[in-house]
Amino acid sequence: MQNKVWLCAIIFAGITGMCEARPDTAGEFLTFGLGARASGMGEAFTAVADDSTAVYWNPAGLACQSQKSVTLMHNNLYPDLYNDIYYDGLVYASPVSPKTAFGIGITYLHSGSHDIVNLNPATQKIDVVGSFQTSDLSITGCYAKGFDNGLSAGMNIKYISSKTYYINAESYAADFGVMYQTPVKGIRLGAVLKDWGKKVQNVDHYQSDGLPTTVKAGAACQLNENVLIAGEVIKPLYDKFTGGAIGVEAVLTDRFVGRVGYFSKERDCQGLTYGAGIMLDKWQMDVASLPTGKLGKTNRVSVSRRF
Repeated sequence: MQNKVWLCAIIFAGITGMCEARPDTAGEFLTFGLGARASGMGEAFTAVADDSTAVYWNPAGLACQSQKSVTLMHNNLYPDLYNDIYYDGLVYASPVSPKTAFGIGITYLHSGSHDIVNLNPATQKIDVVGSFQTSDLSITGCYAKGFDNGLSAGMNIKYISSKTYYINAESYAADFGVMYQTPVKGIRLGAVLKDWGKKVQNVDHYQSDGLPTTVKAGAACQLNENVLIAGEVIKPLYDKFTGGAIGVEAVLTDRFVGRVGYFSKERDCQGLTYGAGIMLDKWQMDVASLPTGKLGKTNRVSVSRRF
């Protein structure tokens, strides 16, 4: 037990990072995360990824799962400022053999209603002449394969759509993930390249932005049957920022789980996360609270079922 704790401490050393300014990117909603369980653990889930949300966090994690599972998430994104901006997700995962699995995921960001204004030449005042909705959507297909040496690999292909006023921008991207069950019982390593794809063309090829392509590498340590700790390094490929995350999950009773974590995702988006889960037979409901920088905190709810 003591050796395992020291090994985890060495692996997790240096996961905190400094944040610097970054350029604009398209499809920023792709970085918002999926599932309240991972959110409560500071989003340190790259080497955990042991439920259906592996479709989002690390597709390689699906190959290690023996049951079908589904997760539905709802999130009022900025409740302190707006009541019509929400972020939802749905993922489904299914094994097709002891070491092969597939999954599908959908995330949707509704960014609210926005006024269309016009200068009235008669009154020289700004009049509201209409409104429009903005939204972002991603649809992901996932395939994962396990191997005899404790290694598993997975890949996602995703379709991305962004609608703003009269612009309907589309793109395609891929995720590549690996996971390794080390010879030390209870310790897993994981890495993922997320959102690698072509630029989102807003109007023409002169007006396009790159996707938020990111590399993550981390470790998870099951200290005992009740305590899981995880950490990772986060390296976006679109700027100089390097961040990290760490999280703990503790089984407090046979039906109740507590979680706490910390992440540093951007200069103005870092801080403590916390959450809890209630388990009933094959059902699980999770809640989490996490910071969104200067826009306050956001609360996330998800419901999962294994079958």
